[in-house]
Order: sequence, then C-alpha cells, then structure tokens
Amino acid sequence: MQAQSRARVLDNQSQLHSRWQRTGADEATCLAMLAIGGGLWLSNAVALSAGLMVLSIVLAVWSPVGSFWAACAAIPLVYHPVELGSARVSLLELGLIVTVVGIATRVLSEEPLSVFKEWVAAGEDHWVWIGALLLLLAGVISLLFQPDHEHLREGIRTYRWVVIEAIAAFIAAIASITTQR
Repeated sequence: MQAQSRARVLDNQSQLHSRWQRTGADEATCLAMLAIGGGLWLSNAVALSAGLMVLSIVLAVWSPVGSFWAACAAIPLVYHPVELGSARVSLLELGLIVTVVGIATRVLSEEPLSVFKEWVAAGEDHWVWIGALLLLLAGVISLLFQPDHEHLREGIRTYRWVVIEAIAAFIAAIASITTQR
C-alpha cells in the first residue's frame, strides 16, 4: 500500500517537473516568436523573411502553445501588416497560420487518427464543430451567390478574416488549453 502511494507521489512529481520544463519551453518559444515577428515587421528582405518564417514554423511544431501565446500577443498589431514578397499580411494572421501548422504537424506525428478522434470527440463539443462547419459552408455559399462579382476579392478577404481565422484561432486555443492540462 505504501509502495503504491509512494509510486503515485513520484509519478505526480515527475509530471509536475515535466510540466515546468514544458512551460519553460513554451515561454521561450513565445519570446522567440515575438522576436521573429519583430524581424518580419522591420525587414523588407525576402530571403530573411522566408528564413524567419521557416524558423517560426519549426518553433511552432516544437511548442504550439508558445506559438499561440505569441499570436495572441500580436492581436494589437492586426492593422500593421508585414510584407512577405508581394503579399501584405498581419502578424496575427501569420501567427495563426504558423500555430495551426504546428498543431497539425504535432497531431499528425503523434498517432494521427487516435489523437484527432480523442480531441474532436469530446461529448459536449460536437455542436461547436457542426456550427463551425455550417459557418464555413454559409460563407462559401454567400461568396458564390453574391450579386456583384466585382467585389469577390474583398468578400474572400473578409471571409478569411471573419470566419476562417476565427475558427483557426478557436482550434489553436483548444489545442493550447488541452496541452496545458
């Protein structure tokens, strides 16, 4: 009986120790991602921007939670785009894209089907996924049947900002929260 309780205490201590180590990695990733965002914001060199994006994806795969924290920190900069070649995107958009790529890579590398099924199959959350799917579908239908096709480009951009990025942020938040447990 004492051996079992001692083993349980040691197991709890090792879990706590690994959480503290992981939290340090998450914080380091967040700080590194913020530095990368600053580099992207200040740099106009395409090669440097591409290298920083590759580094940010590697960091997001290493710690999706830290990447999500950095994306959240970029929210105030949503109206200050960075230039990647000819594209102009906000740091928040880049942060969400990189975070979702990091999460997807981690999920696909760790028993893809069982992890995904466990993550999505939480009983109380089914309606959320159905709602997200319906929201995506409604947006596509509204884009297809809009009366003035001259503004299709703006419609797609708004659809991306309002629907797709919100769902991506929701997925990143759920993944970060469940990782922290």
